[in-house]
Amino acid sequence: MKKYIFNQRGVTLIELLAAAVVLAIVMVLIANVQIFGQKQFHNQTEQVSHEAEVRLAMNIVTKEIRSSHPDNIKLSKDHDTIITDSGTITRTGSNLTLDNRTIAEHIGTFEVCEPDYLGGEQSDSCKKEEVANPDSVKITIGSEENKNGKSSSLSTTLYIRK
Repeated sequence: MKKYIFNQRGVTLIELLAAAVVLAIVMVLIANVQIFGQKQFHNQTEQVSHEAEVRLAMNIVTKEIRSSHPDNIKLSKDHDTIITDSGTITRTGSNLTLDNRTIAEHIGTFEVCEPDYLGGEQSDSCKKEEVANPDSVKITIGSEENKNGKSSSLSTTLYIRK
C-alpha cells in the first residue's frame, strides 16, 4: 500500500485528458438538468399565472352579472361584450376590461351563450351546446396558449331570476 502512495511517477498526459473528458461530460449533464429545471419552472409559473387570470376574470364577470337586474344585461352580437348595471365588460386583444379598466390579462377566449329572452343571435359554439335553461347564461373564459401550447379555460352557467 505504501508503494502506491509514495509513488513519484505522476500522471501521464493520456490519463489527464481522459479525466478531463469525463469531468466535461459530467458537467454538461449537470448543466442540462439545471437548464431543463429552469425551463419547467418558468413554464409552470406561466401556466399557473394564466389559470389565475382566468379564475379572476370568471369571478368578476359572474359577480357583475349576478349583481345586475336581468333586464339590464345586454350582450353584443359577437358575444365578447356584456353590458351590466355597473359597467361594460369586453375583451380587447388579450385583455378583459370593465369600463376600460383591465381586470384580466392573457385572455384568449371570452364567450357568453345567452338564453332566448336576452335576444341576439347565437354564435356557432353556442348553437353546438344547448343552453340548459332558458333563464341561464353560459360563460366561457379561456387563457392564451403558453409556450408549450397549453391553455386553460373555465365555463359556468348562471341562472338568472326574472
